[in-house]
Amino acid sequence: MVNPELVRELLRQLEAEKGGPVQLQVDTPESERYSQEYGSVDHAMYIRAKGRELFGAFSDRKVSVKRIESLEDIYLHDVALLEGEYERLEDLQQRIQDYNVLYSWPMPNTPAQKAFDIVQANVRGTLVHNSIAANFDGGQSRWGLHRETVERILQKNGIIYLQHNIIAGPDGVYNDRSSGGSIKIVDEVKIADITLKLIE
Repeated sequence: MVNPELVRELLRQLEAEKGGPVQLQVDTPESERYSQEYGSVDHAMYIRAKGRELFGAFSDRKVSVKRIESLEDIYLHDVALLEGEYERLEDLQQRIQDYNVLYSWPMPNTPAQKAFDIVQANVRGTLVHNSIAANFDGGQSRWGLHRETVERILQKNGIIYLQHNIIAGPDGVYNDRSSGGSIKIVDEVKIADITLKLIE
């Protein structure tokens, strides 16, 4: 078993040298091979099972979220819902997931499913089931459904929601406007800075 204090001291030294937060990733030959074949994001759980470990993981750090100075007015609503302090980066990501009811897939027993059911009950026709936004985004509208109508329904029913497809990582909070299938076109707009707590 690795001495955790030795790891913490190494992290402290690296953070002092780099001038910011760092995390250490330890791989075995199996986890490295698996990550190359299957991708570290979609199969992170399986890669960990093959021996990958993170020390000082960003996802477990306390974080502070603060709007960027040049924030456009269209993002004021979303940033107001997210600004503040969180015990862990994962807590911020969970809040975003809970509030991202327009763009999230409506899986059973989730806020996105609850919002989807409410909107469906208040419109004519059947909604496309991959997200509420899929029914009006991209200039297309099913059954005459528009964003303004959906937002009125959500507000009337007390549903807290983000107006944009928001994501968060260790380097900030973004509006993810990326598109594409197998060939993804990345288009992200930063709306807030994230400060990760350093190792003490």
